[in-house]
Amino acid sequence: MLSELSSNINLAKLNYQRGHYQDACDNSVRICTESEAIGDLQNWLYGIRFLIQASSELGKLDHFKKHFNKLLTYEKENPDSEIHGRILHNIGLWRMAQGENVLAKDYFVQALDECTSAQDLETVARLLQELAMVTMKANPIEALKYLDKALLLTQELKLEEIHTSCLVVKSHVFLDEKRADDALDAIWKAYEKAQQNSLHYLIVYILVQMAAVYEAQGKRNEAAIYRSLAMKGMDGELSARLRSVKAQLAKENQVSPEADLSIDSTNFKVKSGSKGEVDFKNQHILFDLLKLFAQNQGSRFTKSYLVEKIWGYAYDPAVHDNIIYVSIKRLRTLLEPDPNTPSYILRDRKGYYLPTNITVKLME
Repeated sequence: MLSELSSNINLAKLNYQRGHYQDACDNSVRICTESEAIGDLQNWLYGIRFLIQASSELGKLDHFKKHFNKLLTYEKENPDSEIHGRILHNIGLWRMAQGENVLAKDYFVQALDECTSAQDLETVARLLQELAMVTMKANPIEALKYLDKALLLTQELKLEEIHTSCLVVKSHVFLDEKRADDALDAIWKAYEKAQQNSLHYLIVYILVQMAAVYEAQGKRNEAAIYRSLAMKGMDGELSARLRSVKAQLAKENQVSPEADLSIDSTNFKVKSGSKGEVDFKNQHILFDLLKLFAQNQGSRFTKSYLVEKIWGYAYDPAVHDNIIYVSIKRLRTLLEPDPNTPSYILRDRKGYYLPTNITVKLME
């Protein structure tokens, strides 16, 4: 019996990590049945946790209700047990799966206190992540504090799976807070960790988040690339959650992307995908400069050419270098998603240019 129990525990974990959620559910049910038969409450709780998580992915929560009633019974029967915190943790997980975040938080907070006292540090790490998940919409600052604690603890304990999941959640919090650069940094760290530790079930969600972050930065080409990669990773049988994600990605890929730059020559207006509409009526030099780049995408323009073409003077480095520098900087500030890391107006040793991967709509 014990060897079968151990085998099912390993299989549940392996199937969950591979994204085989129905198999993970089946393994978890066997764990619960076998553990209950020998009075092993600790492993029963382990099976319950996997059952909740796998059931959530499958969108099949109804069949878990009978186990939930047992959880409530065990909570009343074991108030002073060292594993009471784990019981509370599982009740909180079920509440979270039901979308009852306020109730879930109450259970998680109680569980955190008890698991900390019992030195159940792996469960503490999970609870910190889950507390962040149920508070991130209402209180993102509090959520980030939970995540920072979880990341420190998981790094110390080498809990790579939880550490990676925390980075994914942190990226979501940053993106909600319009901190796209921080969101990108967190999600790339998560991607590296997931690759290193073969966390296949996380990689698809990470790629989806990468696409969302690049979209927020106005980098539509990168966003499209990572959406496509995410969809390629969703081959085969999918969970309900992944089917929903895939449908949304397909919808986004079918939408014709708006041009990165729409230039209206009649009204001297430019619409940037990241900054919105900018009025150039009193900035004709900047407008002419941008239009030159847009009409000759990929072509490099030297400083001497720009001065003669746009300003109409013979080029004098002592006079004009600073004028060009200030003008380019101003254009980037007005239009670029991130002026410090330009993606529209670039420069190499041959001169300034607008790269060919930027989509431009010219309206004469």
